[in-house]
Amino acid sequence: MTYNYKRPGVTFILNTVRAHARSSLFVLVLINAFSAMTTAAAPAGTVVEWGEFILPYAEANVRFSAIAAGEYHNLTITTNGTVMAWGFDMAGDCLIPAGLDNVATISAGDTYNLILKKDGTVTAWGSNDRGRTNIPAGLSKVVTISANRHSLALRNDGTVISWGMNDYQQTNVPADLTAVKAIAAGYFHSLALKEDGTVVGWGKFGEGQTNTPSNLQDVIAIAAGGYHNLALRRDGTVVAWGGNYSGESTVPNGLTGVVAIAAGWLHSLALKSDGTVVGWGGDDKSLTAVPVGLSNVVAISAGFEASLALKSNGSIVAWGNNGYGQSLVPGRLRDVSALATGSRHRVALRRNGTVEAWGQSAAGPVTSPPGLSNVMAVAAGESHSLALRSNGTVFAWGYDGSSQATVPSGLTNVISIAAGAYYSLALKADGTLAAWGYTGGGEPLPQGLNQIVAMAITERYSMGLKADGTVVYWGDTNGEELRPPPDLSNVKTLAGGKYHGLALKLNGTVVAWGRNDFGQTNVPAGLSGVTAIAAGDNHSVALKRDGTVVAWGQNQYGQTNVPPGLNRVVAIAAGGVRTMAIVAAPFRIGGTDPLGTSNSMTLIGEAGESYSIETSPNLVDWATLTNFTSGQITNYFSDPTPGSYKFYRGVVR
Repeated sequence: MTYNYKRPGVTFILNTVRAHARSSLFVLVLINAFSAMTTAAAPAGTVVEWGEFILPYAEANVRFSAIAAGEYHNLTITTNGTVMAWGFDMAGDCLIPAGLDNVATISAGDTYNLILKKDGTVTAWGSNDRGRTNIPAGLSKVVTISANRHSLALRNDGTVISWGMNDYQQTNVPADLTAVKAIAAGYFHSLALKEDGTVVGWGKFGEGQTNTPSNLQDVIAIAAGGYHNLALRRDGTVVAWGGNYSGESTVPNGLTGVVAIAAGWLHSLALKSDGTVVGWGGDDKSLTAVPVGLSNVVAISAGFEASLALKSNGSIVAWGNNGYGQSLVPGRLRDVSALATGSRHRVALRRNGTVEAWGQSAAGPVTSPPGLSNVMAVAAGESHSLALRSNGTVFAWGYDGSSQATVPSGLTNVISIAAGAYYSLALKADGTLAAWGYTGGGEPLPQGLNQIVAMAITERYSMGLKADGTVVYWGDTNGEELRPPPDLSNVKTLAGGKYHGLALKLNGTVVAWGRNDFGQTNVPAGLSGVTAIAAGDNHSVALKRDGTVVAWGQNQYGQTNVPPGLNRVVAIAAGGVRTMAIVAAPFRIGGTDPLGTSNSMTLIGEAGESYSIETSPNLVDWATLTNFTSGQITNYFSDPTPGSYKFYRGVVR
């Protein structure tokens, strides 16, 4: 059975899962699919993402033992030996190969990764441009690795093997190079540290990065960046040479006590013996602005425009450019109750009503507005974001070139929001709409529009769902090409992509229309039982009643590659070339006599979740239900009159 609990702007759908002859388990889904780039709100749980960007989600209490920063993505090893990746998934470099184990060392390249296993063999995945993931046949007895745009491997006999991009002869290892104890792959060059403490370089030398200083000796560690190099000497001082475009080769005066070094594209890092970090260089000083109070650091890594630090407690700190989520930290996105994704940025709504935003927009890097709180919904357009506060007002930030982030004065009583490319919509409690920004296609809002219960925005036009299940639209539909079907009715909710639209009907089927360049309107045959829809630029996504996800359309970045085994999904979101899902943590009925002679049972849930219970057959208003929000919970209930128990699950503010 399905029970719909409605209030203005949202619909709670409670789906029955039979767990006992006399009990029913209900999973709550909050439907809020108003546009291709809007929010998907649901009970807090695990955030799963696939497509262009990958979120850094980690289970509770997970700690890390190694870090590696790539060009726009990061790698880490957990203390239980598994590998995680996050950031820009350009070529599958954030998709960890199945069965990867016995990992000793990690190295992140520009769009690929290298893994050194404990048996001395090497594994690679990601982009294979110029053969960078083609591990040389028979490569073994490797003791360390380094990846950038090309790969280096140091064998236990002190020799170096190199492969991958060779446009500047960076893989042409000198024939007489032996007795090597460390290696470093720069963007266009390579370095080797010899047992005698001297350094050898090869590859591009236009900036002098392969011209090792003549008096350099007693070196114990090396690092190679974009056009510069770093060397750590035994006395704890640092020497730099090569390009110095942003001060990356200007070592701070008086820098001593250094125990580790790292070089990014145009910035440098040094870890001191007291566990603090010093940074210098970088055309954007946020790259080297080490977080205030950072201490107890045991390892550092510098990526293209971001930095990582591993602390002694196994946690990770990240900073720098977050245009691709590379400065997010694993586990940091727990307690997320809603997500919104724009073209190149995302917004996460936390359970406590605060907001976290990251990514890139036309106005630069996206960050969270300071002090924004009491938020109940979020939406993301091309380069701007919206937040709906619990008092019915709207806050906007980001690129405002078409006034899409300029909220109309006096706008109140808002219950839902939606964001298009350069356009924003707000649904008021009386069923009317407010609009601002630029649609690119005629009148932004028809006169007399009311009785709207949901909305969606494509790049060219907007749609409103009326209370009678019919759809109205306005803007540029490019003639008949993008226009919704004239007989469209019995619609429950809408979603809009770049040039296509989706409608979820009351019977759980999906209707699609508009451009079909990538099959985005080819609804899979037999698709039914759908409870939510979302649309990216050129792909479509459906959430089914059984908690599984179906996606179709453009798949250039894997945005329709639903992760195998994904289930218990309670919300979806799509935008640009990525897809997101929120997965509910499991809960179960336990106890020695569930609904037996004692008419009692045990509800076992996850930490931080909220549960409610009532007895059948009377379904009462949400506000009268009893909520439980303690940590790892085991709650006992009894019903003096035997009957069915219904469990409601969700977060209530």
